[in-house]
Amino acid sequence: MVDIIPELKQVFPRVHVNGQVGRQFYELPGIARTLKAQGSLAQNVVVNLGTNGPPEKADVAKFLKVVGPKRQVYWINTHVPTKNGSIKRTR
Repeated sequence: MVDIIPELKQVFPRVHVNGQVGRQFYELPGIARTLKAQGSLAQNVVVNLGTNGPPEKADVAKFLKVVGPKRQVYWINTHVPTKNGSIKRTR
């Protein structure tokens, strides 16, 4: 999202982008809470947290509670393929 702020502003002149490289999903509820308190949380909210790890159900629930039932939330998912097409996990 950070890379495409100029393009987003061309298409959506009133867009507010709160982007940062490396942001983690657990930070989302607090960010939404701050934006809401500032009056900057729009009716349409787009969430794109890239490839920084999977969201926890509790964090999703906290975020949705802050956002409330009257806002529309759009989730953007990022997929980064590996060279051989599979994910290798180590423990």
